Amino acid sequence: MVFFAGLIACAIDTKRSALFVSPAEELEEATRPSGPVQILWFLLPAMASLMLLATTNLMCQEVAVVPFLWVLPLGLYLISFIICFDNQKWYRRGIFQVLLGASLPMALVVLIPPMNAPTVRQIWMLGLVLFACCMVCHGELVRLKPHASHLTRFYLLISSGGAAGGIFVALVAPRIFTGFWEFHFGLVGCLLLPMFAIARDRQSWWYWNKPYLGGSILLGLFLALAFTARYAGLAMIPDTMYRWHYYPLLTILAVWVGVITLRSGKTFPKYRPLNSAQLASITVVAVLCVALYEQVQFDKYLAIRRDRNFYAALMLSKRGNSGHSIELRHGQTLHGYQSSDQPREPTTYYSRQSGVGLLLDGQARSLQPGLRRYGFIGMGVGTLAAYAHPGDVVRFYEINPQVIAYSLGPKPYFTFIRDSSAKVGVVPGDARLSLDREFRETGSQNFDVLVVDAFSSDSIPVHLLTEEAFEIYLEHLRGPDSVLAFHISNKMLDLSPVLATLAAHNHLAAVRLRKRRSDDFGERSDWVLLARDPKALALESFQEHIDSLPPPDPKLLWTDDFSNLFRVLRLH
Repeated sequence: MVFFAGLIACAIDTKRSALFVSPAEELEEATRPSGPVQILWFLLPAMASLMLLATTNLMCQEVAVVPFLWVLPLGLYLISFIICFDNQKWYRRGIFQVLLGASLPMALVVLIPPMNAPTVRQIWMLGLVLFACCMVCHGELVRLKPHASHLTRFYLLISSGGAAGGIFVALVAPRIFTGFWEFHFGLVGCLLLPMFAIARDRQSWWYWNKPYLGGSILLGLFLALAFTARYAGLAMIPDTMYRWHYYPLLTILAVWVGVITLRSGKTFPKYRPLNSAQLASITVVAVLCVALYEQVQFDKYLAIRRDRNFYAALMLSKRGNSGHSIELRHGQTLHGYQSSDQPREPTTYYSRQSGVGLLLDGQARSLQPGLRRYGFIGMGVGTLAAYAHPGDVVRFYEINPQVIAYSLGPKPYFTFIRDSSAKVGVVPGDARLSLDREFRETGSQNFDVLVVDAFSSDSIPVHLLTEEAFEIYLEHLRGPDSVLAFHISNKMLDLSPVLATLAAHNHLAAVRLRKRRSDDFGERSDWVLLARDPKALALESFQEHIDSLPPPDPKLLWTDDFSNLFRVLRLH
């Protein structure tokens, strides 16, 4: 009631003050912003928001799978917002528009596959592109700020535009793009929209008819491209397809620089030509569009198939020069591959020399045929189905329906499941929820081995490593000699202390299997095996692969209410 009373009082006071306005204020009120200006109020923040999310996706999934890296693009976006809206004088077109032009080659170089530059260089180059785009969009937005009487609509359109950019990346882009190509869309938009805003200002450089301005713009862009390519380690474009397009394009553009420079000062009797700055700007946008289109086409050329949904952007491609293997990748994370020469042989993290391979082969020799039940959380390409024998029961739990589609159907890309002689079932949806539901409805699955393989990337499902999750896992094991196997190979996170703590809390024996200095991919993969009975982990084949586990730490006992990724970051 107090709030509504105050609201009514404010409305009455506002109406009373509106009756007494000066002639200058009446004139300002009569000058309403035009339709194109209001459209820019909406689109400029939309492009900045779009670039924030697109850069975050590209940086955190394609370039570097690093926890908390999303803080960097968010910080750059907010800093640009603070700088521009603090005071209009901070935004200088001569500085930040030049910065945007100089950063364009960095965006192009980072997008070229394969990118051999160090990860840190790629991160700061993408960060610079994002900061330049946001500064230009927000700076031009502040220059279009209206009289106080129109600020309500101004800020409403800003907030609506920011939301629209986020909706496009989160909901629309996964449905129309199979890669993170909203970054390309946003990059072009961050050039075109400020260009339209500048074209409205008769005092801007857009109308400077200086003979050498256009040539200077293009020449500076070429020098920035050459410097960026060399700094990023691209002495030449790495693929024949790119070389065929790249060098003729440079030649044509070099000639165009000369044409712009020589003809910019001339006039024609029938119409007024574009000046050098306008010609150069249009050329830059055209070249950028062509280059981004070529990059998308080449990206499609590299992949057998690309798919994207709410969970991930997945790519199927040929592995190696022979092309006899197909691999599944999510960004830089490899989820497995299958060779056409040996289609039933386990590969990557699951080879016969890996921790899980030694476990499953060892159990196969110690148990009678037809008595094994396996549960696998995380399907990948279905590699673990290769270890099952006739009479075995295998249940895969997979949250991403697209991953399931790659291994099922009449013509699957991966045939580990189809070729398995065991009874294989696939349960779609979140594994923990599915296991909990199964226990309540039908009881325990009585698994001899339950493998949890969901921690290879940075966005790990923490809810699968909590005390409550372990209670569910243990309910589904057949007996004390059943084994829980966790795959924790991860470049940025060391999850072994968490598992050691959970093992001690649940009174489980634990062993870590990994050969750090091995040349074999499977032997280097990091596996932690847990069981109630220590004898279940005393296989002879384990001896050469045993690695140390850290001591339990009560502060690392993760629950549904507490987890701490900072404590398990690899800082070296």
